[in-house]
Amino acid sequence: MRLHRKMRVWAAVLALILAWAVPAQAAGYRAIVTAGSMRVYADAGCAWAIGTLPVTTVVTVEAQSGGTALISLGGARGYASASDMVALDDLAQPVTFNTDSRIYRAPDLSSEWMAIPAGFSCNLLATNGSWAMVENAGIVAYTNRDHLGGRGEVQQPQTPAQDSAPQVVVETFEARVTAQMMFIFESASATAPLIGGLPAGQVVNVHAYNSEGWALIELSGHYGFARISDMTRDLDAPSEPSAPEQPDDYLTSGEYSVEQTIFLFLTREMDLNTAVACGILANVERECSFKVTNQSNDGGYGICQWTGVRNTRLKNWCRDNGYDHSTLEGQLWYLKYELENHHPKTLRYLRGVENSADGAYDAAYYFCYNFEIPAKRATRSVERGNIARDKYWERYAV
Repeated sequence: MRLHRKMRVWAAVLALILAWAVPAQAAGYRAIVTAGSMRVYADAGCAWAIGTLPVTTVVTVEAQSGGTALISLGGARGYASASDMVALDDLAQPVTFNTDSRIYRAPDLSSEWMAIPAGFSCNLLATNGSWAMVENAGIVAYTNRDHLGGRGEVQQPQTPAQDSAPQVVVETFEARVTAQMMFIFESASATAPLIGGLPAGQVVNVHAYNSEGWALIELSGHYGFARISDMTRDLDAPSEPSAPEQPDDYLTSGEYSVEQTIFLFLTREMDLNTAVACGILANVERECSFKVTNQSNDGGYGICQWTGVRNTRLKNWCRDNGYDHSTLEGQLWYLKYELENHHPKTLRYLRGVENSADGAYDAAYYFCYNFEIPAKRATRSVERGNIARDKYWERYAV
């Protein structure tokens, strides 16, 4: 477990370096897994999970559409999130061992190793101090960086660049959260999937940070990325947030995706737990694919596909309360109103759901069966329960 965590930290630092510099890739390339554990699915909609691949696994990307990639490994195929991988061509720098050496399973001299003769060629992926991450035939290992290259002078591989790539400092220290709520993302970008949030006063371990203001953090073995400005090294600093936070800013700032904004609204404004939020996200995905102004053939509209009298009530309520029904903000405030005033039984059930993977399934099933009420609602309730448990709970549970 200790070696696995070291490898995961190494790959996450690599992702922090590459976050702004790696361009989109065409299909038909090799990629290395940079997520701590990349979930693999049987379908392109990423609804049916079939397993996971650990960090630093090398796969072949056969096709890519949007953020989903068709991958293969050892003859097996599946689908995964493209953001969980980085193309090897964007990292690889051909190098040759200039002396007899060893390669290690992890950047740790006590880990398993194998002898390598002088003249052996491989690809250099990254360096950190005296260590180098190398790859050959899909196998990733670690070695002494001074044993690579004709003169033992191996530079950090350059990524296809913007004018200036973010500078990364690899350093481990404890930090205390000073923001009222510090949001944790899967990668170093506010548009990446949101993992969750940590309150003011929580102490975390920082493993690296870059010049763009992002830090790789860890808490109880869980890794993610957060803004360095939301924390301080001074563990004696006040745990209260330094400035009051406007509760609705995230609804109108455009900083978060539709999915992330819905999650934040459900957990903050409605005080629902993560499991319930995951259950509702699974329903919104199936109702409108997170397209706020989606209109169906039967007159359904918006994130919940309100139809008939419910559609009319949405528009009238938004008009009377100063909101635009075509905006996510208006629809979310109406959803809160509708649950509180027209579906109180559903809301009571959701508030009692256990905050767990099974709770996410239950919330999605109940919300679909009793609030959305689609055709074939029993079958679709099961489907959405599976999505909530296997996709969104995995994404948002901390």
